[in-house]
Amino acid sequence: MVSKSGLIASGIMPSLSPVGLQLAMEKSGWYPAEFFLTPPSVIVDQQDIPCCVSCAIATCVEILNPGCEQLSPLFHYFMFNSTQYRGQPESFGGMTLGDGLNVLSEYGICIHRYYSVSFTKQGVQTPPDETAIADALARRMPFDNNREVGSYVSLSDNDRVNEWKKALLGNRPILIGFFETDQYDSGMSHLQGNLNPDKPHAVAVLGYCESECSFLVQDSQGGRFNFKNKSQWWLPYNMVESVVVEQAYVIGYPPVS
Repeated sequence: MVSKSGLIASGIMPSLSPVGLQLAMEKSGWYPAEFFLTPPSVIVDQQDIPCCVSCAIATCVEILNPGCEQLSPLFHYFMFNSTQYRGQPESFGGMTLGDGLNVLSEYGICIHRYYSVSFTKQGVQTPPDETAIADALARRMPFDNNREVGSYVSLSDNDRVNEWKKALLGNRPILIGFFETDQYDSGMSHLQGNLNPDKPHAVAVLGYCESECSFLVQDSQGGRFNFKNKSQWWLPYNMVESVVVEQAYVIGYPPVS
């Protein structure tokens, strides 16, 4: 029996706090049939700029801060490249998830109106001004091994599906690095196909649905994949547990006691 809240009847009250819901769910062994975080109101398209990590991080930070203005992934992307090359870079490159989280921890990320450059080569070579830098520093998210709110924690490779569900039920988005497949550009709603090890990509996971047996993904490559659905697509459970997914971090891990 499924209640209106989506919880399978097991004595779990839908009015529990996110942390209480997570703990009760773990004890009972039951999960909601589906659960989705609210995506940002503005969905960006990175176009030809290789800043997928920055876009996914911006999505996660916005979700963690309801009412927050649109953030600028291009500020985050510029700060990585400018520090990587020790000054104004002549060319811009991508980054790993670890790189991106280190930049978030050290330099933060500013709101879009303070660094509203375009997703073009010329745009991302525009240095942010002092206002943008000051705003970003106020939004830093230091790494915290004690798993306090405001940190990020690497998820294990053990029972990924259930671990991801627990993180989402704690109202925390998941940042993942995965490999595109040979059917990634086909515009399908569910990712499938053979892994392409030459095409790593980063996205944010916003929820899951048992009837789809999949997690809901927010992408930043709307012009390539399912743009009509706001750049969202389904990542099947069986692919989550495969080598397609390389890394996963829960952003803003909630306290567990």
